[in-house]
Amino acid sequence: MNLDAQQQQFLDDEFFSLVLQATTQHSPTYEEDATPDQRRAFAQALREKLEGIAAAYHERGHNNRAPSEEHTKAINDLADALSAKFSSYLYERKFRIGSAQKAVNLYLKYLWCRGRMQVPPPHCPFDGFVIKKLGLQGKVNWTELKFVSDYKNLVNGAEKAASESGFDSIATWELHIYNEAQTMERERVAKSFVAKRRKKRFP
Repeated sequence: MNLDAQQQQFLDDEFFSLVLQATTQHSPTYEEDATPDQRRAFAQALREKLEGIAAAYHERGHNNRAPSEEHTKAINDLADALSAKFSSYLYERKFRIGSAQKAVNLYLKYLWCRGRMQVPPPHCPFDGFVIKKLGLQGKVNWTELKFVSDYKNLVNGAEKAASESGFDSIATWELHIYNEAQTMERERVAKSFVAKRRKKRFP
């Protein structure tokens, strides 16, 4: 394996590790008695599904974004396939739509931002941050989404928000508001640090 391939392998491993953590950390995924081997088997199957979806999108090339409905179907198919194969040790015996969309959309976001996808993904990761931006905080929880219809409602809301903000895709809109929020948080932390230092020096 040459250096380029090794570097790509490292990034692929890191991307999936981050996606798996984001998908399962705040959302119940396994039954409490699921063994480490069972969890690894599920993770491997999830990774294979994500890589398959990414490969299909990569083949589309420039200026050929997958339609929203097709992307939603890919998320639902992933949830159904993993639910059928691993139901015996998945929480409530299924891999929910909320978790499936988080995995698919975040994985594609990483690949797109790294330059591995030539067009923005059809959707964005719907998490607490995005749901709050849509004015649905306290009404919708991504970790509890079980039905495709509920997911489509989020997509419709994001499409409207993106359009009203002048963005041509949900993905570019979400990337903008995420980076904007991160910048504001860094500035807030920096100001707080300076204020504490001044208070310490000049009580």
